[in-house]
Amino acid sequence: MKKNIMVTQFIFSMVMAVTIAGCTHHHHKHSEKHSHHSDKHHSDKHHSGKHHHATLDSLGLNNGQKWEMDTHTRTSLQTMNKRFDGIELSAMSDEQRQELANQLNEDLQSLIQGCTMEGAAHDALHQYLVPLMNAINHLADCGHLPAAKHVETLLAQYADYFQ
Repeated sequence: MKKNIMVTQFIFSMVMAVTIAGCTHHHHKHSEKHSHHSDKHHSDKHHSGKHHHATLDSLGLNNGQKWEMDTHTRTSLQTMNKRFDGIELSAMSDEQRQELANQLNEDLQSLIQGCTMEGAAHDALHQYLVPLMNAINHLADCGHLPAAKHVETLLAQYADYFQ
């Protein structure tokens, strides 16, 4: 179990390091760090280039059923989803949306630190968390409304794959 936590923390650290390096390098133009999916429906007047959003394309169900998560994981994701309750993303400033991303990153750290899952369900969770982490980091970098909506969508999709 301790090995699982160490592996999870290592993977998270590596994703964070790569993402932060990408954010720092591309602070004034749109980063190519989200290379999984291009959002062709959005153009941002503050940045040139295409927006790239991480997706859950590689994530599937467990033989047609949702993946069973442990209590800690379910509670952590519920907490993250609740952060969007009662707020109007479009009424928030970029700075407020960046603060939301910082709170979500703290929630992710707590999730990872308390992870006790193993096996295929653990692997499926990682397939979900990597795009989510990338999206949250992008939101923390820019604070833009489309980035916040993308994070909200990814969090809502948790219920499509996990129980």
